[in-house]
Amino acid sequence: MEDNRCQVLKLTPSHLALIRERDNRDSRIRCLIVGGEALSTELAQAVSESFGHEVEIYNEYGPTEATVGCMIYRYDPESEERAWVPIGRPAANTQIYILDERLEPTAEQVRGELYIGGAGVARGYLGRAELTAERFVPDPFSGHAGGRLYRTGDRARRLAGGNIEYLGRGDEQVKYHGYRVELNELRLALSAHAQVRDAVVVLRKDGAGGREQLVGYYVGREAVAAEELRAHMQERVIGETVPQWYVHLRRLPLTLNGKVNVAALPAP
Repeated sequence: MEDNRCQVLKLTPSHLALIRERDNRDSRIRCLIVGGEALSTELAQAVSESFGHEVEIYNEYGPTEATVGCMIYRYDPESEERAWVPIGRPAANTQIYILDERLEPTAEQVRGELYIGGAGVARGYLGRAELTAERFVPDPFSGHAGGRLYRTGDRARRLAGGNIEYLGRGDEQVKYHGYRVELNELRLALSAHAQVRDAVVVLRKDGAGGREQLVGYYVGREAVAAEELRAHMQERVIGETVPQWYVHLRRLPLTLNGKVNVAALPAP
């Protein structure tokens, strides 16, 4: 007998990009749970369209140190207007804080570092006391003795209405030509090109003089002229932060857990 049960698929945005070009309208998959990286609204919309809008897409967030899935958000293709799909609200018995460098809560729409508290926070790293002390800090908000927060290293902001938007890793902010550059913002800008299906931007040294250069790697059916991509980027980011080099790839190299393998990206 034919199995007509609906299926649920869990994957990363990089994996999600691989199925956006397919016609998935006959698929039995009715639920996609996405996590591991920031999910762009453009990618979520394209995938939803490939399923004839007959699939639910959930954006999940949660590190291993906080029992993996501790936040989730259901994407709505009819109402989502932000560039990034939010990661939603905390699950039961979880507290989420967006804090500044003084561990003070940030205002609405203001970026900060994401901290996690609650019953799901781990006790620490086995045999690594120094790293435990760095990442698991006293919880000044719980009112309970011994309460701790896990410092994720992720950047986020609280949106109007209470949902939280993930903005990438704190260590993905680099200094380039005197500017603090958010590599995720450059990635989103490059991905907005009509012929680009997925992208990543990295800062790497060239082979000649060891100078640092921003390089954009992108996936598309065909290569796009570098001049066209530079003009596209100049309309969206500060001119001094426009990547000089662009590399066309058939697909982005991924690690075993589905994240972009930066070390495997070829030199421009």
